[in-house]
Amino acid sequence: MLNKLSVKAGLIALLVVMTLILLLVSILGANAIRQSATSLQQINQLQGEELGSLADSYTFSLRARVASSVAVRQMEIGMMDDSKATAGRVAEYLKEADQKVAQFVGIDDSNEQGRILTKAVKVSYEAYKEHGLMPALAAIQAQSTDGYYDVLETKMTPYSNAYDKALVDFRAYAKENTEQRIEHARAESRIQLIIILAACIAAVSIALLSWFALQKNYYASAECVYCAVGIYRGRGFNPRHR
Repeated sequence: MLNKLSVKAGLIALLVVMTLILLLVSILGANAIRQSATSLQQINQLQGEELGSLADSYTFSLRARVASSVAVRQMEIGMMDDSKATAGRVAEYLKEADQKVAQFVGIDDSNEQGRILTKAVKVSYEAYKEHGLMPALAAIQAQSTDGYYDVLETKMTPYSNAYDKALVDFRAYAKENTEQRIEHARAESRIQLIIILAACIAAVSIALLSWFALQKNYYASAECVYCAVGIYRGRGFNPRHR
């Protein structure tokens, strides 16, 4: 079949094949870039936005507890005005923690497990605040050290532990999910790299085959021309006597 192709037809066919291969490689490259951007966006949302907001909310809740302890100690040594000022800082810390939790919950997680764990964090925080942090603050504002220690010793601990567990569970999920996304992205990149290499090898192979076919076509045409010249001169055609 290659012998019957003209030089022009062969070059056109080669150009078409090379164009299709170039188009395939371009599509694969664009798809790889899109998938990488999507993976980076998902990892940034999980590791940056969600875990960042979660860490900030936990930090502010710890500051509230530390400041509460300071306020109680100030009451015990008679620094009532300072204790009131510290109680005001506790209220501000709790407000900041509320905002960070709301920001964390407001981020839409595409994974069902992530949504379940997010809800668990929200529920445990609200219980911790309702039964632990706010009663402690109320006792401080009422300048009742006995009320504060009652909350600390009999009410706050189980809710604090539940909140800590919810945070640990979400962090473990975030780590595992990130590792899975990275491994998936690597696997996809390897597959696409193999396809691109195969396309390049095919392109080179087709180019070489086309070159040999065109060379053969060229020599066949040259023999025909030599034959015609020989007949014209009355010598006939003998490939061994050119």
